[in-house]
Amino acid sequence: MDALIGFRNVDHHYGDGARRRQVLYDITTDVNAGEIVLLMGPSGSGKTTLLTLAGSLRRVQHGSVRLMGRELNGASRAVMGDARAGSASSSRGIICWRLSRLPRT
Repeated sequence: MDALIGFRNVDHHYGDGARRRQVLYDITTDVNAGEIVLLMGPSGSGKTTLLTLAGSLRRVQHGSVRLMGRELNGASRAVMGDARAGSASSSRGIICWRLSRLPRT
């Protein structure tokens, strides 16, 4: 059975030349049905980038991202939109919770 979300050798960067900053390095993992996944890390470590790639909100630069069997690397805007629409409803959920906003005790 295919994973709901699959990452294979995914790299992602921002900027060009001297300002280029790589935030994802060779990510390979799967998220299967029924799994709960937590992403934790410091600011700038690539958490949001990974989520936006998984949600077909950002273009894949290098590697393979598959969402419910659909390859997103090289996908047209229409295919990416279909991937978002086809996986919406109760199929998946993303919750972003900023721990820095919790009161310190």
